[in-house]
Amino acid sequence: MLRTGVVLALCLPLLLVAAMAGVGVSPWAAAWLVPSLALTLVTLILGSYIGCTLGAVVTSGTWLLVIAAIARLSLRQDGKISSYGTVLLNVLKNLLDGGSQFVWGVASGVLGALLVVRRHSFNDLRSR
Repeated sequence: MLRTGVVLALCLPLLLVAAMAGVGVSPWAAAWLVPSLALTLVTLILGSYIGCTLGAVVTSGTWLLVIAAIARLSLRQDGKISSYGTVLLNVLKNLLDGGSQFVWGVASGVLGALLVVRRHSFNDLRSR
């Protein structure tokens, strides 16, 4: 968790400065960092129960299923599909917009606290 915090502390300001300086980096370039932190924390917490590899598989599979389900629900009602790529981009944009960032941040804080509570389960991972 310490490494993740250090990476965020370094990357987030650099991405924001690059965006403000107009280097061709969008201000949304940093929008994926907080959701990535939350999903990493979910993976670590699951890993403390079921093993890290299986925790990563469950987290990534669930993420893909959630994105696919939201994209499917977002398709036009008349059945006409302009582009699956456009639908997926809109879904991801909605999951990463400003209001969602607050939710991802709160979730990361709660998950971080849970990980601190579960930290002793990582002392011996051979049994998982």
